[in-house]
Amino acid sequence: MSLGAPLRRLARDAAQLADDWPRQGAEIVERAVTQELAQAPGRGNVSGIGRATIEVDASPGQATASAAGSMVLWSWLENGTSAHDVAAASTRRTDALSTPYGPRRRVRVRGWRARSTWSRGLARADPQVRRDLDNRFGQLG
Repeated sequence: MSLGAPLRRLARDAAQLADDWPRQGAEIVERAVTQELAQAPGRGNVSGIGRATIEVDASPGQATASAAGSMVLWSWLENGTSAHDVAAASTRRTDALSTPYGPRRRVRVRGWRARSTWSRGLARADPQVRRDLDNRFGQLG
């Protein structure tokens, strides 16, 4: 009885896991962070600031999930902001901000509490990533 064929199959499956799994793990992170963004103010999209997104860059054997889009908004979502004044930009069309109380040159905003959107997404993804790798590793051979 030869062990050659089963060992070759195990080696092939292990190599396939090493090539494919990092992308799958990054996609799990992407879904978890995207779910956190869906609960963020403006669903991760704020007029005049931009949209917070997540980007997965994958190639065989490696993958990276990283914050993309508006880094200012990511910072606000993760760390919050303190109260501050917002002034209207001087343009030819208008020198005022639209508010429910009429146009204003300057508005005081109370700030946002820290929502830890990125951190909470990673914390949510971590056990899922570990479970997925354990399941995939257990299927080798």
